[in-house]
Amino acid sequence: MGQAPTIDDSEYDPFVAEVLAGALPGPDPAMHSADAIDSALQRFWVDSSEAAPYFYRYLAANVPESTRGCEFVNEMLQAEKRAVSEPRLWPVGRRWAAVKVT
Repeated sequence: MGQAPTIDDSEYDPFVAEVLAGALPGPDPAMHSADAIDSALQRFWVDSSEAAPYFYRYLAANVPESTRGCEFVNEMLQAEKRAVSEPRLWPVGRRWAAVKVT
């Protein structure tokens, strides 16, 4: 029985290796914490707030616009959703629905 390929094994899938090579960005000064966003939304009526998958978006920014790229991003989103639901992974994203108070 052979050794299972690792996620960064370019012999396994050069496309995946290329995407992952550029998928780990440094800190993004435009990205705010959930606490900062919660605080900013205090002037609104927040109808709902829930944890959501977000890791796949780091990959998506580096994927070529192609059928294979679309399939890959969708596969990563589905894998992240499964990992969150099992729970093997804490969701790093957050979704809010809010209405402006008049």
